[in-house]
Amino acid sequence: MLVTITYSDDANATFEQALGEFMVQSAWLQTVGKEYGVGAGTHVSISLPDTAPTSIDDTTIQSNILALIQAGTAPDPAADGGISSATYMAFFPSSTAITAGGSTLCQISGGGYHGETTATVNGHTISYSVVSECQPGLPVQPPQDITWAASHEFIESATDPYPNSSPGYAIFDTNQPWALIGGEVGDLCTYVLPQWTEGSYTALQRVYSNASAKAGGSPCIPAPATYYGHDDRVVHGAGGGLVADGRGPAHHGLRAADGLARNLHAAERADREAHGRMARGDAASVVRGHPGDVVRERDRLHGGHGRHLHALSGAQARSNARTSAASTPSIAIAPASLV
Repeated sequence: MLVTITYSDDANATFEQALGEFMVQSAWLQTVGKEYGVGAGTHVSISLPDTAPTSIDDTTIQSNILALIQAGTAPDPAADGGISSATYMAFFPSSTAITAGGSTLCQISGGGYHGETTATVNGHTISYSVVSECQPGLPVQPPQDITWAASHEFIESATDPYPNSSPGYAIFDTNQPWALIGGEVGDLCTYVLPQWTEGSYTALQRVYSNASAKAGGSPCIPAPATYYGHDDRVVHGAGGGLVADGRGPAHHGLRAADGLARNLHAAERADREAHGRMARGDAASVVRGHPGDVVRERDRLHGGHGRHLHALSGAQARSNARTSAASTPSIAIAPASLV
């Protein structure tokens, strides 16, 4: 179940609610989620009568979502104390200044992040995400920047819902170049254009697929065109470039990064070399005895487009892993999915 939360003065609220309804039943979700145990689900939309705060921190966001559940305003499928099968997505207008771990949302992401609450409700923590527009943000026009950020956080919340207590799908072996661009299934395809179009949504996050990569197809699905051994286009360059420099998250449209081209080329090289090994019959990174898989069950790793917030003493964004060795990533069997 996806629970979306919007504010009364958010000009994009109608779009955001419709996007949530669309995503849970979309062909996109069933395509990108299938091999990770994620399928069609349900959507609950909560339209708050309140106006959005001018500023808010992640700790308060967590508390507010938990309070909605406690009050019965938001559903809790795991009210018996089990692990929740819902993920909660809070949308904020760009006029709200959001901070997490001492940084603003737009410093740590291109428009969103996800994590697991520190506190509990009804005996369990919850999976949640935060989405808001960043300017400059992702390389698509509004409101499709919301589509990109929300679909990214949704699929990563579904495949890695509890990064603190029960880690899910993400890069397991950090000693390969794919780790340069993030750890989760969405991060690995954040830099590839075009993203996916379905209906009126033109920027749905493509997702890393072990099965497609092992078969010699595009590692990022759905693939919009025939795959010729490299993906369509990598977004980079000064001004509207990506950040992949070890000093901050890897995102579109923030600031140009030192060593950016080197890091992106390393990732592209890893892609080519991985397919070369597969063609020769060599094993890529091994996942629980299954050679060739690229992303394994998460081992305390973290993401790029919207970082995980690992709450130790409050929510703290952890920096992306960086590496220089050339091999493929790896994702394996995750805990129970959310959708």
